Amino acid sequence: MFGSSVSGLHSKGADLDLTLVTEAGAPDPPIDTQRAMIRSLAAIITVAGEMKSVNARPNARVPIVALEVRARKRC
Repeated sequence: MFGSSVSGLHSKGADLDLTLVTEAGAPDPPIDTQRAMIRSLAAIITVAGEMKSVNARPNARVPIVALEVRARKRC
């Protein structure tokens, strides 16, 4: 197990951890670049309008974008 599942910060009922790899084998970008990427990613996801909420957390120990999926109506 990794991420929020290990730390106990996952959401009840569902949790998915994804990693964004900028270039295979390259060193991690500087933290300021990582934070800017998180803010940009959150903005792009927000504009798409598919999520109930999008919360960029660029200053977390590991910068993340927390998403909540919009409930879909059943047919």
